[in-house]
Amino acid sequence: MPVFKSKRDSLFLLMIIITGALLLSGCAADEKAWQRAVKENTIESFGEYLDEHPEGKYAGEAMQAVDDLAWKAAASR
Repeated sequence: MPVFKSKRDSLFLLMIIITGALLLSGCAADEKAWQRAVKENTIESFGEYLDEHPEGKYAGEAMQAVDDLAWKAAASR
């Protein structure tokens, strides 16, 4: 007895699996870029994160980090 009733059902499941895999790989790339930015802790590294992931999971935190680092740099002059 076939698991799927039609080719359409099989294609639908395949599309769901591919979409999930793409979403997971995107999340992993976002996370890796964020960890790199945090480790470097520079305006440039957070800017690169924002360039690569403008709507990423940590975009708000990256913008805040850029602002904080810019204020620190200005205050130390």
